[in-house]
Amino acid sequence: MSQARFVSVVPLWLLLAACTSSESAHGFRGSDHAFRIARTEQHFDSAFRIEVVAQSEEKAQWLAALAFVEIGHLEMLWTHDEPLPEVVAATGDLENASLEMPISDDSKWLIACARDLSSQTDGAFDASNLDAIVRAYAIDVALMMLSNFGALAGLVEADGSARAFSDIEHLRGWQVPLPSLDPREAETLDLELAVASVAEGHSAQESRRATVIAYDALTARALAEAVLTLGAEEAVALIERTPEAKARIEWRGKDGIQSRCSNGFGKLIPRQ
Repeated sequence: MSQARFVSVVPLWLLLAACTSSESAHGFRGSDHAFRIARTEQHFDSAFRIEVVAQSEEKAQWLAALAFVEIGHLEMLWTHDEPLPEVVAATGDLENASLEMPISDDSKWLIACARDLSSQTDGAFDASNLDAIVRAYAIDVALMMLSNFGALAGLVEADGSARAFSDIEHLRGWQVPLPSLDPREAETLDLELAVASVAEGHSAQESRRATVIAYDALTARALAEAVLTLGAEEAVALIERTPEAKARIEWRGKDGIQSRCSNGFGKLIPRQ
């Protein structure tokens, strides 16, 4: 399982410049002393949405700004490093590659994680497909910032991936959309763990959808990409041998929409 880390240093002037107004701010449910705000910004050609719960509106605003500055910094590093030489992305061989400029530590970390996840999935996840997981890595880093700097709870989502955490005992859990191939079957998903992630993947070749739960967004995204290359039985087997992972795979067959869930996935769907 991958663990996100951040190695960059954020200048103070960038933090001050990022402190702009949020989309909304209101009292958090179940508490008279917590505030919840939401903000959206464009990064990596995707809309990143952050929700923060903190003890004051000012603290929530500052935390959201801090997380977005870190996402922006990662985007800047990735723009510098991309496109990585194909041999580097596929093999992770940084020593023997001919590089005009050094690759950032974050990109090195991403390459190492991609190779590890490819090994864990027996090659079902393509280690050279770094573009599929770079946004998930940014989600993990942003959530780490929220947690490390005092948020009571937080949610970061982008590009079909989301990660949430909560230090509030009575918080039932973040709810995120659970789309379906059949729009009439769309539901919500409870991220009830202390820290949990969800990623959604689509197959371009056929009508297939995978929703994967894992500890971190990077692992969830890689698994979602991997299971879309496998048959339903193989996909469920992969998920069930991956610690803390759960999934639902849907496909459109001759008898209509069919689905398979790994053990425990159904418990995350709230029942009316």
